[in-house]
Amino acid sequence: MWKVYAANGKLSWSGYDFIPASDPNYRYADLNTPTWMPNGELVANASCSSDPDRKWKVKLVKNNEQWDWAPRKKCPASK
Repeated sequence: MWKVYAANGKLSWSGYDFIPASDPNYRYADLNTPTWMPNGELVANASCSSDPDRKWKVKLVKNNEQWDWAPRKKCPASK
């Protein structure tokens, strides 16, 4: 489990090293190599669970008080 804490020590976000699919039995994308950027953003490498050769960078963003990884790319359907 990955965790991000604010400067005051309070847990800001926690999540797994993957982005879940709309079907909770599947993973949409796997994440690895989390890295803090100089501007304070947390980025990671993403790859489609259904096609590991399809890779891109994502960053953890807060939208409407919810944390999520963006951008999303189109991945082939899980088999």
